[in-house]
Amino acid sequence: LAALQAVANGEDPILLILAADHVITNQTAFLAAIEQAETLAKQNAMVTFGIVPSHAETGYGYIKRGQTHQSAYKVDSFVEKPDLATATEYLNSGEYYWNSGMFMFKASQYLQELEKYNPEILAAC
Repeated sequence: LAALQAVANGEDPILLILAADHVITNQTAFLAAIEQAETLAKQNAMVTFGIVPSHAETGYGYIKRGQTHQSAYKVDSFVEKPDLATATEYLNSGEYYWNSGMFMFKASQYLQELEKYNPEILAAC
């Protein structure tokens, strides 16, 4: 709804979508990640923030990193809550991050992707 409102007002802001239940202890690193993401979002990238896993966890979704893109990685795939053996493989590979549910993108870019991949949601707004 924020993206729709902004675009309707003739604006195209960068939106930072955050989960309400995260505790961020390293605020310096988090702010640096936001600045890095903003640079990419201004270039129409849709950024998702991955968390380096500290242990195999079955309660989180995972992001598999793809090729390097500027100062980040492209997303190869998302995996929803694997079993323990698979989560352990992900941890040991070093190629997976926990899916934080935090994102950054231009309002217009989000709406374009929503129209492309799930127009029913956009139509319901």
